[in-house]
Amino acid sequence: MAESADKRDVDAARLRVLVVDDDPDSVAEVTVLLQQMQTDLSVVCESVESVSDALKRIRDVHFDIIMLDIGVADLPSPQAITELRGAFSYAPIIAMSKYADDSLALEWVRGGADDCLYMGVMTSQIFSRIVNYAILRSHTYRALHQRSRTHHVLNALLRLSQKALPLEPMLEQALQIILSAPFAEIQHRGGIFLADESARQLRLVAQDQLNPKIQSLCQEVEYGHCLCGMAAEQRKLLFASCVDERHTIGFDGMQPHGHYNVPIMSKQRLLGVIVLYLDHGHRRSKEEEEFLNGVADTLAGIIERIRTQQQLVQAHEQNSRLLASINSILIGVDNHDQITHWNQAAEAAFGLSAQESVGLPIVKSRIPWDWAEVTRNILICQSDHKQTRRFDVRYQTPRGAIACFRFQQPRLSMPPVRRPVIC
Repeated sequence: MAESADKRDVDAARLRVLVVDDDPDSVAEVTVLLQQMQTDLSVVCESVESVSDALKRIRDVHFDIIMLDIGVADLPSPQAITELRGAFSYAPIIAMSKYADDSLALEWVRGGADDCLYMGVMTSQIFSRIVNYAILRSHTYRALHQRSRTHHVLNALLRLSQKALPLEPMLEQALQIILSAPFAEIQHRGGIFLADESARQLRLVAQDQLNPKIQSLCQEVEYGHCLCGMAAEQRKLLFASCVDERHTIGFDGMQPHGHYNVPIMSKQRLLGVIVLYLDHGHRRSKEEEEFLNGVADTLAGIIERIRTQQQLVQAHEQNSRLLASINSILIGVDNHDQITHWNQAAEAAFGLSAQESVGLPIVKSRIPWDWAEVTRNILICQSDHKQTRRFDVRYQTPRGAIACFRFQQPRLSMPPVRRPVIC
């Protein structure tokens, strides 16, 4: 079901807290202190009675902070903190105890807790300060870590771009790198579309863990249709914290989620769209959007480079087919007088294969003709104002007979990459 923009704004202003405590009175006390905190966010408090329940809940819902009673029965406090830190690597964990013990508090912090609270002597002001400081420290650490990981992801994409891969396998590997980005609420699920500007249509060419129904429904997406099509049409990044009214492609039983839809642009041309899945209720992040725009720019460079290479290969193949269709002897020579092309007619006339001729300086090739006569006429051609120079040349056939052909060398005003010699 679609959610309104007002509802999305409310979700974005929440501070979600998970209290791990098996004492209902303690949970009630912590909840009251959380509600009294000085913060612009709406505090949403949820509680579980064990660390194992907390670990299960963390997998399903994002929390901004965990309040852990070190007396929960299912795990000793050091192990409980270690387990939670392993599953909840960035956000703060605050250990709570009814009794003051500085040596134990130090042990908890060394185990991964961000701070400790002694509930028996706690005031709302001290509670608010400790929790807010823990959140601030966590956000600072997370920002630094994300910046480092973001650079790592972009560098990995640049290294990938140096590989000699076709476009679609390249994009499949690029998607895996993008999905490893250090943002907890970006799920390991998404896809990359390539744009067909003439048809105004997106085509899904790379995906990871997309539902088979979505793969089928989104194999081709018209511009302006659903979020990916809208990102293509508007040429700008789109964000959704939930399945809202813009999400027009779906199926029965589809799980709640959000999206980043990022156009891949090269100057003013649309090349494709990246779609990433987010946890439901995810808050829009400037840092994430800057990272994703950087990823899109990197992908644009990769796509343009591979397409240019494909065009060069196609042009080379077309040129080779054209040269192979010429019945005359055709020898291509570059600016350094090295042989660059040797067609089948040359092989038949001189008894020399392209493999043993291409790459050699023309003067070191074993062409059985009158080299003095050929060299003299080439020099005349280079100094002559005529566009083309023709002269007769004698040569020895593979069977030892003497034959004659007419030698033709076009005269070009500037040194070309390949100078054809047609006989």
